[in-house]
Amino acid sequence: MADLYAKLNLPRQRIFVKDASFLRRATGFLADLLILDFAAFGAFQSLFIGGEPSRLLAGDFSLTPAMYAAAVVMALLALTYFMLFEYLLGQTPGMMLVAIKAENVTLWRAFVRNLYFIPVFPFPLLWVVEPLYLAFRKTRFLEIVSGTRTVEYIAY
Repeated sequence: MADLYAKLNLPRQRIFVKDASFLRRATGFLADLLILDFAAFGAFQSLFIGGEPSRLLAGDFSLTPAMYAAAVVMALLALTYFMLFEYLLGQTPGMMLVAIKAENVTLWRAFVRNLYFIPVFPFPLLWVVEPLYLAFRKTRFLEIVSGTRTVEYIAY
């Protein structure tokens, strides 16, 4: 049967590579955050929900030392999750779901791509810079800094 297909001399499948759309990136990222929430962050839930609602409604957002430690551990878990999946597989499970992939990723570049997870100044500024840069330039700021690219493949 394989010989029969070889004799047909059909054109080979072509693949077009383009930058991943904002919608695919956002959907994949949200899927990854849900996975992290269920798999890792649930263990820290009791630390953050234990506060009095009236105090939070009054604007008192003070964190206890245990909350700070939990936030740092959660940030390191998220950084490790994204770094290792992008380095080892080129994509996270959320990226697999929406069929996008990170190109040209080494371990160091995976670290640089995900610096926005580090909860120490000035890195939280990237929480604002990254989405704005993506909205206007159609690529992430940290992708340019790291020399990587997030793409989707279109077969035709």
